[in-house]
Amino acid sequence: MDYNEVAEDTVKKLLHYESVVNDWKHYKTKNGVEMSYRKSLEMDDGYVYRCEYILDAPIDRVVHLSIDSDKQAQWNTGLDKIEVIEKIDEETDIERSLSPSYMMGLVSPREFIDLIGVRQLNETNTVLIFFVSVEHPKCSKTPNGVVRAYDYPSGNFLSSVEGDNTKTKATSIVQFDLKLSPKKLVDQIAPVAVFDYIEDLKRGLKKLT
Repeated sequence: MDYNEVAEDTVKKLLHYESVVNDWKHYKTKNGVEMSYRKSLEMDDGYVYRCEYILDAPIDRVVHLSIDSDKQAQWNTGLDKIEVIEKIDEETDIERSLSPSYMMGLVSPREFIDLIGVRQLNETNTVLIFFVSVEHPKCSKTPNGVVRAYDYPSGNFLSSVEGDNTKTKATSIVQFDLKLSPKKLVDQIAPVAVFDYIEDLKRGLKKLT
C-alpha cells in the first residue's frame, strides 16, 4: 500500500467536504459546537459529520496535543490505548488505537489502524490534521473480544481566529464505521462520540501543555 498516495487522496476528499457549504443538515448545537451532517460519499449507508467551534488555545498547542500520541492518551477518554506502528515521515504516522467498550459492555471495544498526518495549507493559512484507516502488516490480526472499526477520510481544519491568535477556529469532518448494528444504534452513538471527542480536547487544552 502506498501510504503517501493514500494521504494525498484523503486530503483531497477532506478539502472537498470542507469547501461544500450546501447539502449539510443542522443536527445540534452543544457547548459552542455546531454540528451538521450529510450522506457520506465513501460509505454506502453512512453519514459524515461536520463540527465548527472555537478552541481557547493557539493553533500550535492544538496541533501538538492532537498529534502527540502520549498526550492524546491523557486527554482522550475515547481511547484506552494508542501506539505508533510506523513513522512514514516527519508529518505522517500509522497508529493503532483501542477504544473502550460502550453502553456498559453491550458494545465491545473497537480497534482502529489509522494513517494520521499534518498538512499546512498555505493558500488558506490553515493546518489540516487528517486520519483514515489503512491496512498494515503488523496489525493483520485483531485481539479476541475486539472489533476492527474503520475511519473514512476525516480530519480537523485549524486556523487562528482573526484578530486573536490565542484562539483557534476548528472545523472537524468525521466519518467512521463502528461495524455495529442496527443502524439506528450507530446513528445514535456516532454524534455523541464526536461531541465527546471535542469536549475532551477542550479539557485537555486547559490541563496539559
